[in-house]
This record gives sequence, C-alpha cells and structure tokens, in this order.
Amino acid sequence: LAAPRYAHLCKCHTTLKEASKALASCAEHKRLDGASSGSRLYMAEAHILNEQFDEATHEYNAIREVDESSKEAREGLQLIDKLKRRALQVDHYKILGVGRSATEREIKRAYHKAAVRYHPDKYVAKNDADAAAADAKFKEIARAYEVLGDEELRRKYDLGEDPDDQQRPGQPRGGGHFRPMHHGGQRVHVHFG
Repeated sequence: LAAPRYAHLCKCHTTLKEASKALASCAEHKRLDGASSGSRLYMAEAHILNEQFDEATHEYNAIREVDESSKEAREGLQLIDKLKRRALQVDHYKILGVGRSATEREIKRAYHKAAVRYHPDKYVAKNDADAAAADAKFKEIARAYEVLGDEELRRKYDLGEDPDDQQRPGQPRGGGHFRPMHHGGQRVHVHFG
C-alpha cells in the first residue's frame, strides 16, 4: 500500500522539479517496490533531476539487463548523453544565478537585477577592457533570459537540446545558423556566425 503512495510522491516531486524530495521519495519507492523496472525508471529520473548522471546510468543499465529492448531506458541513456554534453556548454541558470527549479517570476527577477547591473548605460567602466567585459556579460545575461524566459526554449534546454540548433532536415550543418529568407519568390539562405 505504501509503494504506490511513494510512486505518486516521486512522480509529483520530479514533475515539480523538487530535486531532493524527488530523490528521497523515489528511493523509498524503489526500496518498497523491490527495485522493479518501474521504480528504477522513477529513480533514474530523480537522479537526472539531481544531476547525478552516473547513478541514473546505473539505473537505466539495470533495466536494460532485464529488458534490453526497453525504450524508456534507451531514451534515458540518450538524455543523459545530451545532458553531459550540455554540461560542457553555457549554463544559463548559472549566468542568472537561479536554480533549475526556478519559477518564471524568479528568472525574470534575476534577469532584471543582472541586466541593470551590467547595462551599458548604467555600468561605470574603469577602462575600455572593463567596458568590453561588461558589454559581453550583458549580452550573456540577455541570451540566458531569452532561453529561460521562453517556455519552449527552456523545455528544450532542460532536455539537453541546444536551443540555438534551428537545423531542419536537409539543411547543412555548420558553425552558425542558417535562416531561410524569401526574396522575390526565391528562397535565400543567410549564414550568421
């Protein structure tokens, strides 16, 4: 009777991105449920939420030992790979000084506070290098808010996808972004970057 209750708590805390509570309730569910595949999936998701990628990988691999065709385990391992790659990229949450579970309002508040501090009209630079650094920081803050302030871009970013990757099938890969434009009935590709 307690296992389903902890499964529900685990799922709720994970959905609400309450990392430590998700980990505790999922661990208890796994203990009560005898480490079933379902409880291991919940546990892996809680580990991912807590950025414990090795532990999540262990859970997914344990599921694949029982069911090597498990779609959920395969997708979970792919997600971990994306998240590890993202860890090497820019951390928009860190730039704004908020946690991954920050609300839209907290993100907006952090953005305004940081933007005012580094805004070119407000920042008092000691020299040209200091002014250039402040300008770069301001642009970094603006980009972080652009990603985290947009629900769809934030969802993609949280899933480990590159929010800047606008590639569509059939478009060439490159260092910059290709944006199709229409000019006089013709399709024109302009490369920025």
